[in-house]
Amino acid sequence: MSVRTFVKGSTYWIKLDNAKRANSLTTKMYDDVCRGLDEANDHPSTTFTAITGDGKFYSAGNDFTPAEWNTKHAASKDLEIGPFRMGRRIIDHDKLEFVKVEERHTHPITMTQILLGLVNGPAFGIAATTLALMDYVVCADTSYFSTPFSLVGVTPEGGSSGTFPSIMGISRVSGN
Repeated sequence: MSVRTFVKGSTYWIKLDNAKRANSLTTKMYDDVCRGLDEANDHPSTTFTAITGDGKFYSAGNDFTPAEWNTKHAASKDLEIGPFRMGRRIIDHDKLEFVKVEERHTHPITMTQILLGLVNGPAFGIAATTLALMDYVVCADTSYFSTPFSLVGVTPEGGSSGTFPSIMGISRVSGN
């Protein structure tokens, strides 16, 4: 389970490579995506940054296996790792400002490339919600999206409480 990055033509590719677990995102994978976004931003010969999944799924969202979300391990994690940092990096792409997090200033990441979400299959949770933060999203015929936050008792993530109403309208987002 990892994230592969490579350059092909004028595109910097970030590929989620955890196909055995439907590309569910581990903390290490979040860090790798963030590192890939930084590298893409600094790459001199690319115009586009594309994020896609390996296999039949774009991503099943967060990896909720006991090994990944062990309470003792999770309690020691810095708030700036994992999904929070990935979301911030994608949001920073849109040049929004952020405040201090645990006495650390976030540093803005200004993407110079066009950020593409190439959805090759189902996208769940944060994988679906962060697509709204990208410049363009292209989906395969087999793609569908699920944001089951209220079903599993967690708050919406990936900025979706702000991006979904602005994209889809209040009535669609609230289910009316």
